[in-house]
Parts: sequence; structure tokens; C-alpha cells
Amino acid sequence: MPGIDGRKMSKSYGNAIFITESEESVKEKISGMLTDFHRVRRSDPGDPDLSTVFAYHKLYSPAPELMEIAEGCRTARMGCVECKKRLAKNMLEKLRPLRKKGFSSNRIWME
Repeated sequence: MPGIDGRKMSKSYGNAIFITESEESVKEKISGMLTDFHRVRRSDPGDPDLSTVFAYHKLYSPAPELMEIAEGCRTARMGCVECKKRLAKNMLEKLRPLRKKGFSSNRIWME
């Protein structure tokens, strides 16, 4: 899994998203993530396989939505901002149950 900057994910690079982070921090990190660097304008078609954001979508977004996002990127029907907002929503939805089970910013419970 790449880090939010496209490099190898590493705590020392500061390019990871942690389960214990606040929802605002997660949204902020996602908003700064790299997308297809060839897509300069909103109207330019993109390649989701070049996007760090899309790599995360593969983990956190349901299959039908994943296909819709990929197609929206390729046809320029969806911009990178909307793509990132959807990722944030999907990622936070998946992380909430983990947080409720005992992950907090101060301690992680081992079960």
C-alpha cells in the first residue's frame, strides 16, 4: 500500500493514515493525496491506476462504486476532489467500527 504521497508508506515519512487519527485529520490527509499527475485540468481524462487515491479506494470502496469511480476518472465525469471526498467517506465508515471496539487516540486494545 502506498503512502499518501505515493511513496512507500512509512511512519518516518509521515505519509500514513492511522486508525487512531481524528476524522478531520483523515479528511485533511486524503484531500492532499496524489492523484493521476497527467490529469492537469478537471476536463482531462485520467488513469485511476496512476492514482494513489484509487489504490485506497480498492480497499475501502464497495465494488460497484469502485467501478463508477474508475469510469468517472477515465471519462473526466468525476474530478479528483469528488474522488477524494468519496474515499474519505468510505474510509471513515470502515474505520468507525474499529474505533468503537476499542481503538482510541491514547491506547489500542488488543483482543
